[in-house]
Amino acid sequence: MSEQTLNLDREWSEVIEAFRDHFRSKNLEIKEDMIKYSRNGEYLILNRDGELSGAMPLHENSFSQVEEVTFSDSEIKFKSDNFSYIYRR
Repeated sequence: MSEQTLNLDREWSEVIEAFRDHFRSKNLEIKEDMIKYSRNGEYLILNRDGELSGAMPLHENSFSQVEEVTFSDSEIKFKSDNFSYIYRR
């Protein structure tokens, strides 16, 4: 997968498809306004309104107002004006 950056507000359906591609549709729960990936005690939840929460065995984070999501082969970057968070698998 080449790097792909999507605007959460304008490209929600493309964000959903990129999550499906990134995780190969495994361990995903997709609803109209929420995407959840979970596996072995880790999870990542992105809401359409920009709220993001995620946890791995050694940390947990929660953010609001995600504006951009960038997908690459082994990571997903979440960005806003105030923060960035990188989920690596």
